[in-house]
Amino acid sequence: MGLISFLGKEYLAGHSLKEGIETAELLFRRGIFRFGHPVSSTIDILGEEAKSDEDVERNVLAYLEIIKELGSLAQDTGALAKTYSVRNPFSVSFKPSAVSLSVRENDEVRIDQTLDTNVQRVIEAGMEHQIPLTIDMEDHAWTYPTLQLASRMWASGLPLDIVLQSYLHSTPDDVSSFLGGGLPTDRSSTTVRACRGIYREPAEIATQSPTEAKKRLYALVEQLFDLGYFVGIATHDIKLQKRIKEGIIEKKEIPKERYEFQGLKGVYSFEDVILPGALRNHENVRIYLPVELKQGDGNAYMRRRIVMNTEIVRNYVVDRAGRMMRRMRE
Repeated sequence: MGLISFLGKEYLAGHSLKEGIETAELLFRRGIFRFGHPVSSTIDILGEEAKSDEDVERNVLAYLEIIKELGSLAQDTGALAKTYSVRNPFSVSFKPSAVSLSVRENDEVRIDQTLDTNVQRVIEAGMEHQIPLTIDMEDHAWTYPTLQLASRMWASGLPLDIVLQSYLHSTPDDVSSFLGGGLPTDRSSTTVRACRGIYREPAEIATQSPTEAKKRLYALVEQLFDLGYFVGIATHDIKLQKRIKEGIIEKKEIPKERYEFQGLKGVYSFEDVILPGALRNHENVRIYLPVELKQGDGNAYMRRRIVMNTEIVRNYVVDRAGRMMRRMRE
């Protein structure tokens, strides 16, 4: 087992669609048992940057299958979700590079024309089985094409949730250009996941300061609330989550029906600190569950969090030490 696999194994939700579904159901029910409120989740099938038409079709079919299975799970747990006023307990996240062929030229991506068709296939399956779809953000070369894609889907009347990364210098302008106009028509039903960003970007593209990125994330969350969106507040930073809660949510008296806290599976600060507190307060929480269908599909995902962001190794040690100490106190 390599370093990436060793450090990343607790961040994966499984090595098959079946394992991913089982993890989603386990988290949902365990949240009720341990904290009095279910845990929502979003599943992503790892394996971005498709290299062939066969890769693209394999990924699309996998997403269609996971949507169908999550739809069955949503039906089975529907009564519980309604009891706890949980909005869409299960969703799917996917990357545009996984469902289309693309070529990079001069720091831009040239995308195959099948992108819209494949995304529409996935969204329509989600509508059929009542499973929301979030199109993830990749590196900066994909930001504008992804927002354009979302706009085309919204213009066609198709629901699609998106992600914005606060460390990119372009994000405030992107909010104004894509989210401040007439689309999407139903902002309260459209989730915008606000996160810091994980890709290693140059200084002319993104801030290099974690402190500045967090400051921008705070401002982004506030801006999205003001625009009327349902906000996915994606941070593992305990202090920042508290600042957002006290300085925005409580100060503006934003109801619990307008937001959820989001984080990655396996991160101590989120799973062992942010999540329990939010659930006990009957706030919604969603965990990102990446699934690797074949060995190596998750390497790019894990490399971003370990090799290209060395702080992850330090966080791994801190996370595991904190978790051990907590278990010793129980």
